[in-house]
Amino acid sequence: MGDWNRTTRQLTPAEMRPEMAAALLEHSEHFGLELALDQCRMCVETVSDKKKRGLFGGGGDRQTIQVAIITPPWLAVVVRGDKPDSAGAMTLELAQARVSDYADEPTYRLVPDSGVNVEGPFTGRIGMHDSLNTSIFIGLGDEPSADMFRETLNQAVQSARGQSSRA
Repeated sequence: MGDWNRTTRQLTPAEMRPEMAAALLEHSEHFGLELALDQCRMCVETVSDKKKRGLFGGGGDRQTIQVAIITPPWLAVVVRGDKPDSAGAMTLELAQARVSDYADEPTYRLVPDSGVNVEGPFTGRIGMHDSLNTSIFIGLGDEPSADMFRETLNQAVQSARGQSSRA
């Protein structure tokens, strides 16, 4: 399916690769965020290996690693390419997130893949047209932990929206 072989596993934030943990810590300190990692509802790591295509296999990173962490009230995403020093982090308050399964998107028929699209005002990212809103793709494999992540993310967003409407 798609241009990538993806493998997703569940882990704890403490089990993150050191460079990923360092990028998340730097991000949270830079923006003054309390991510409540000790209250983690779910954390997954997806390793995506590019399938060789055509004569040269295409450009860009051959492997990307993405960690997604759900805590009340945050979604934190840390991504790195082939080089460990390329790790970067983004965060989004769950109450402001819009989540859709990539398989339900119109582009799925053209570029099949597995994962979720998450849209909202990510901390540290500025989207197009001078808006804080941007959309990211969280790639997921076929493992049960990937399905559990989808469900947990959707439940966490609904719960956060319910709490913000009562406030």
